[in-house]
Amino acid sequence: MPSNIYQISIAKIAKAAPSDGFIDPFRIEYYRAVENAPKGTDMNVMATKKKGFVRWHRIENQLARLGNLYISEIQAPGADTNTLPTSVTFQVLVEHGIESVSTPDEAASGSMLKGMDAIKRAVARALMSSLNTNQEVWDPTTVTNTEVIKFGYRTIPLEVGPLATSITEATSFVTVSEI
Repeated sequence: MPSNIYQISIAKIAKAAPSDGFIDPFRIEYYRAVENAPKGTDMNVMATKKKGFVRWHRIENQLARLGNLYISEIQAPGADTNTLPTSVTFQVLVEHGIESVSTPDEAASGSMLKGMDAIKRAVARALMSSLNTNQEVWDPTTVTNTEVIKFGYRTIPLEVGPLATSITEATSFVTVSEI
């Protein structure tokens, strides 16, 4: 069966807590080695970045429900240790061809979305999800009562709010195109 590759772009969504954090497909270690945490970084920024990373996993999980889809070429322009990306773009390879991808359409009971519409809906669902979870978050607070300055992780309760309140709103942030 033929495989197809699709480019998925998600426009930046800026919301207040608990829906802050947009989407960040990379762990904090990707941006900077943990030993070199930049000045100005604080626990609140790290918690917000972690929310973005949790949302990225929600996108991966929703896409996995559609079948054998493989994510590659992930880009998060403008992102660094302290800053969220201005958008998120990635490619999805659909192993068994786009005709193999379908999902129920919650906006039209009894209907199914197929192909690129199904991919777009899966990402939109992830943008609408919310989650209360305990997560390991990088804590850049320095511990100075030891011979060596130390940083570390802390497990904290994290409320990850939705980035959209309706499937229509969520879908408006997502673009899917064939490569």
